[in-house]
Amino acid sequence: MFSIKNNIARKKYHQVRFTWDKVEGADRYGVAVYLAGKWKVQDKNITGTSYTTPKSLTPGKTYKVAIAARVNGKWDTANAIKNAVTVTVK
Repeated sequence: MFSIKNNIARKKYHQVRFTWDKVEGADRYGVAVYLAGKWKVQDKNITGTSYTTPKSLTPGKTYKVAIAARVNGKWDTANAIKNAVTVTVK
């Protein structure tokens, strides 16, 4: 099962850092945020197992975030959405 292992809110820069375990066979990971009723891809070219959001997100704002793995050229969006997490920026 693929899931986000850890997320850390970085108060100084108003960022969130996500880490996850490597998915066997995955060559890329993508991060999507649920905004205005739709999933919006933020980055789909991550080759490692961590992602840090851009600086200066709105403090106190809550985001729903999903991370998908691409295995054999196909994105596993179903598991990404199923394992999405909600984070609040500090």
